[in-house]
Amino acid sequence: MITLVLGGTRSGKSEVAEALAAAAPPPVTYVATGTATDDEMAARIAAHRARRPASWATAEAGAELPAVLAGVAGTALVDSLGTWVAAVPDLAPDAAALVRALRDRRGDTIVVSEEVGLGVHPATAAGRRFADELGLLNRAVADVADRVLLVVAGRVLPLDRFDPGALGPPPPAVPDPGADAAGPGSAPGVAGAHADRRPPPASPGAGLDTATAGAGGAGGAAPGGDRPGADPGGPGLQGSPGGDAPGIGHPSGRA
Repeated sequence: MITLVLGGTRSGKSEVAEALAAAAPPPVTYVATGTATDDEMAARIAAHRARRPASWATAEAGAELPAVLAGVAGTALVDSLGTWVAAVPDLAPDAAALVRALRDRRGDTIVVSEEVGLGVHPATAAGRRFADELGLLNRAVADVADRVLLVVAGRVLPLDRFDPGALGPPPPAVPDPGADAAGPGSAPGVAGAHADRRPPPASPGAGLDTATAGAGGAGGAAPGGDRPGADPGGPGLQGSPGGDAPGIGHPSGRA
């Protein structure tokens, strides 16, 4: 199985790849493409080496990644394609040779690479060339990979192959219900839509008449003038002696 693990700087992509390699069948060989060109790079390499199990072998590939990978038996962890592109002359990696080496291997292969397409646009010609070459290389490896994972902030997202047919037809356009009601000079769908949402004006006694009709329709007036089923404190009638409906002004001016 070929697994491509993509991620940005400090995303956790190497840790994810190392966990996958630890779960793969032994023996495991760590194929390193970077070299200690300065103190910072030496510290990064030392940190990676300290995380790896002592039982893992290490193969220094440098610019000769396809040839070295072809000679590795068992599970191989390649870390990373970005440092390989930086190591080859003129930033021109042989993507076809790497793809052949990946396809011809019998053991599992986990490949780590940098996702450079989401960062700041490079300011130099060399930086733009590097981003272009690595982006094309990532696509070539993803085409032959059985599994592609994107690591963001330590979280893993599986990336599926694009299938235009799986998307289906686009959804139909939704008509604007207020478009026909818009008056002359109005923006389509604005005036009519707002007009449709205005509630009808209520008459001053609508609330009282509705409550009275609802109570009286339940069986007529009871002895003493009480309405059957009407609670003096219930909805529609206040518990005051005058039985005022909510929202209707009291003759004395009290709400």
